[in-house]
Amino acid sequence: MKCGQAEKWMDAALDERSGGAELLPAGWSAQRRAELEAHLAACPTCRAQWQVLCSAEAVLRVPK
Repeated sequence: MKCGQAEKWMDAALDERSGGAELLPAGWSAQRRAELEAHLAACPTCRAQWQVLCSAEAVLRVPK
């Protein structure tokens, strides 16, 4: 996977997350989850971006 695809999937993941403790949406296929997880494990740039996005989302999410 290239970084551009990972960025699109990270954006989609944030949009689809339920706000719980899961890092990736539960509704994603096992293959899609594995592909993004593998890319994040191998790419320090995308991994850092994912961490920043998750932190920002946690701060901005309105409690239900």
